[in-house]
Formats: sequence, structure tokens, C-alpha cells
Amino acid sequence: MFLVVTISALVCWVGAAPTAHTPCCWASQYEASYTEVGLSVDHVVHTFHYDYPGKRATFTSDNRLPNGTVIHTVSISHFGTGKSYAIRSNGCVVSTMNTTDMPMDHCIPSNATRTGQEVIGTDPNTKTVSTWHWDVFGGSMSRFVTIIDGCIPLQIGVNGRSQFGARSESYLITNYRTGIADTSVFDAPADCSSVPIGK
Repeated sequence: MFLVVTISALVCWVGAAPTAHTPCCWASQYEASYTEVGLSVDHVVHTFHYDYPGKRATFTSDNRLPNGTVIHTVSISHFGTGKSYAIRSNGCVVSTMNTTDMPMDHCIPSNATRTGQEVIGTDPNTKTVSTWHWDVFGGSMSRFVTIIDGCIPLQIGVNGRSQFGARSESYLITNYRTGIADTSVFDAPADCSSVPIGK
């Protein structure tokens, strides 16, 4: 993930985009580390486990506070059953999701626009990096993804305005690997409560 400095130093702009570059999909089952752009890597580490065939996803966060304390949180989404689970050190809460349709977050949609293409590295070890944008939520927001080596995600993000106000998020992706090493990451605790934590 922190290829940003390296990429900035090695990038050279390419003019017209090759016609062979079209929207694509990466693995429908994958795991990766996410770091939000602008935040210290030492403070927050996110891990994403994505299983589109199984209609489930798990997002874990480890937030290291200045005093050394690590706050570990887990969010599990079971789209097949329409349930989501928020797990913290003081308990687990289950809630009903507003949809059972799992987003195809491993694909660039056909209506996406390629907004840039770059080449990094030096011959003969160059790699092509492409960035795509597309509208979501009726056009009020825009998502983007930067891919490398054909169709491996390098950076993702969203910006625009939601019902909660302006939103701008960008994540660098590292440790990308296909498949799920341990499917127990999708297991929800049996003692989850429907009452919000702290109530």
C-alpha cells in the first residue's frame, strides 16, 4: 500500500488508451489489507475478506491509540440471510440489512469511464496502471478504482454527497491474495444481541 510515493516517482503519462483496456473483474473471493489515505499506517489496519459466491464479507479494523491500546472491531455481513454483525470487545450486535443483494465490489461496471492510464517502472519491468470512475446512488456519488497487472485492485475510493453530508474516502490496497484462507472469518458469534452495545 504505500506504493504511492514510489508510483509518483516512476509514473510517466501515456496518451491515448489502448482499446484492449475494458472494465474487468478481479477474484470473486479475495483477501487484502486496506489503509485509508491520509491516516498513519501505524495507527489503523483494516483487513477485508470478500466472498461473492457465498454472499458474505468481513471487515476487521485494528486501531492503535497513542497510549498503545489496540481497539479491535469486526463487521460481518451475511447478504444471504440479510444479517450484519458488529463485534467489539464489549459484545456483539446483530441487525437486519436493508438488502440481500451483495454488491459486486470485485468488478468495474460496464458504464465506468477510464479516467487515466499510467506506466510505472523502467523497461523491461514496466507495469500499466489504470483508473476508472463510475456514478453510484443516482449520480450523487462517484466510486473509483485503480488497477494494476491487468485487473488487480491497487486503490479504491468514493466521493460525493450522501444523505449524511459530503463524503470522501480513499484506500490503498496491499497483501491482495485470491481465495479465503480461513472461512471462519465469516462466522458470527452465537450470543449476538439485537440490542445496541452499551444499552
